[in-house]
Amino acid sequence: MFNFNAAHQESAQISNLDSIIIEILRSDVCPDGNLPSTLFPGAGSDGALFQVIDSRSGFPDSATICDALSDWDGDTSLVEYDEKTGRGYFRLVDSDAPAQGTVLTLHEPATLDENDWAEVIPKWVNPYADYFDPIEELIKQMAQKAYLEIHKMCELAHQRIDGITLNLKF
Repeated sequence: MFNFNAAHQESAQISNLDSIIIEILRSDVCPDGNLPSTLFPGAGSDGALFQVIDSRSGFPDSATICDALSDWDGDTSLVEYDEKTGRGYFRLVDSDAPAQGTVLTLHEPATLDENDWAEVIPKWVNPYADYFDPIEELIKQMAQKAYLEIHKMCELAHQRIDGITLNLKF
């Protein structure tokens, strides 16, 4: 039989400081996994009850857990979480929840302070500049030519209307 405590201790030793280790206590299988949740709400969504078993600084807050779960699987939604006990529940939309007893290592989102950005010089570069510049000039020339053609046609139309109006007898 697999020893989850030994596996947990081993993974805790090799995990980095910014990780949250959770254990799945219960896995709730969706009622019908073949139906999409967008058309049948909840039909294709599994859920899991979890317990935080290791974290760098006690039990993380709900926002940190939510972000870490979202980074682990983008279709994860934190339903409830108790910051005092480290126990919570999440749903996976149109996906399978991990089996009971599974130990997951989630990574906390990186936090940056002003010193991390001190030497970063924001510079916006259009990646398509070389591709669009010659085309842009050609489009401008064609638009100018089309404008002049339309202007000429409008002038001719006005002259014809004026000519017809003068020939009318009241």
